[in-house]
Amino acid sequence: MMMSGSYRFYILIFLLFINFLYFIYGQESRFTINSPRESALGGAHAALTDDFSTIFNNPAGFRGVNSDFTVSGMTFKVTGPVSTMMLAAQGGDLLQIIGDMGSTNIGLDIIGPFSMGRIKNNNAWGVYNVIDANVFIPSLTQDAVISGRFDLGGVFGYSFGIDFIDSNNQMNFGFLTKLFFRTEMNIEKSFIDIMSSLSDIEALFSPSTLPLDMGFGVGIDIGIKYIWNDVLSIALAVRDLYTPLFMFRFNSLTSLVDGEAPQFEYVNLPQDYSIGILYEPDISFFNGLLANIKIMFDYNDIFDFALNHENARHILLHFGLGGEFTLFDILSLRFGFYEGLPAFGAGLDLHMFKFNFAMFGRELSTQPGLMSVYNLMFGIDFSY
Repeated sequence: MMMSGSYRFYILIFLLFINFLYFIYGQESRFTINSPRESALGGAHAALTDDFSTIFNNPAGFRGVNSDFTVSGMTFKVTGPVSTMMLAAQGGDLLQIIGDMGSTNIGLDIIGPFSMGRIKNNNAWGVYNVIDANVFIPSLTQDAVISGRFDLGGVFGYSFGIDFIDSNNQMNFGFLTKLFFRTEMNIEKSFIDIMSSLSDIEALFSPSTLPLDMGFGVGIDIGIKYIWNDVLSIALAVRDLYTPLFMFRFNSLTSLVDGEAPQFEYVNLPQDYSIGILYEPDISFFNGLLANIKIMFDYNDIFDFALNHENARHILLHFGLGGEFTLFDILSLRFGFYEGLPAFGAGLDLHMFKFNFAMFGRELSTQPGLMSVYNLMFGIDFSY
């Protein structure tokens, strides 16, 4: 029996909320928080450490952050041609649309409602949860991957440094420790088989056939940041210097309930050595109108070619460029360029809360332009 367009529409929404593609390159993903601000600025910048949203960029910067307390926050990110596929599902021509697009990646990521923390007196701590959902469709004839991930974790960091006498120069050092718990589920079938199975949801998501992965990870980031004359900063961030992940893989939900022994897997997440430069010119003569001009340039994951070997990414995908300026101490405008794709966004600081949004591209393949996806991200933070 053929399903109505509206029924397919709601099923597609359901799949998006419970699934995430986490092994595009055959490895586990990092435990990290990507803010709309950094996404609009062209990815993470090792030298940008001036508020709590950049806690995962470089722990050496905690020393330079004035007290920043985030009571709560929510961030949403939508990936790929989601609106096109929803309209196609309503109209009943979803298969035709996917066939025309070829390889398709759609997703939804949510950070929160556990999203809080503080940076004060060189110390930083935070508690987060991340829900990621994604559907990856290589083609109508190849297997689609529908999977989901939930992370819950906390971080603690500390920064210290040296102030050079008779100058405004500083050398700061820092570290960040993290502990997180992870749950993952995934389905791998041809998209045509998935669509034909939607009339029998219990069979598609049967507890006896749906794999379940559970585990935890611990990790440490370190960083160095040199500040010259309050104008130029040069920084090195080593993200996931050592981050082992211990996963217990069950054949199904039923096997977990029945007490069957899982398959144990140990994964050491790859290290990310990134270097960045931040330039902040003195524009005091624009006081009250224009403020906080920042220009950033980074080379991320420096040793990718040595650590990932055959999965190493093209050199052009490692460069990041970003710029930001603030008008009337309220509105921040941002632009960036990362992985060969543009980004832009804005932020509104109303003191009681902050609203940020970004539109940006990301490259999912190891070569420029082979599998680019576009993202819309927005968030609200209650920070003081």
